[in-house]
Amino acid sequence: MSDRLKFENQMVLAVVQALLGAVSQSMTAISITTDLKEQSIELMFACCRDDPADAERIDDIVTDLDAILSGQVLITPLRWIGVDWTKSWPGRAGRMVYAAAGATSSRDDADDR
Repeated sequence: MSDRLKFENQMVLAVVQALLGAVSQSMTAISITTDLKEQSIELMFACCRDDPADAERIDDIVTDLDAILSGQVLITPLRWIGVDWTKSWPGRAGRMVYAAAGATSSRDDADDR
């Protein structure tokens, strides 16, 4: 296993630990991208609405993650607001760590009925 993949796997495990009990209903997807050389990660959140409580939760997640990683990794959180993360969310290019069940646009839900 490459050093890059080891680093990414370690970051995924740490992120999942930090997310326990912290994901809100409006957070529809979460992914990360990692940079081994820079010892950094981008933590990307897709939210279906602009909720100030989510911004606070994200700050708490970052604080918890920083503690888990002992401050050794630079964490950059990014929040995207949109109805359907499956189509236009830039975080889809990262490694998925969370996706809400049935988190699609209401138009897609109506098509399924």
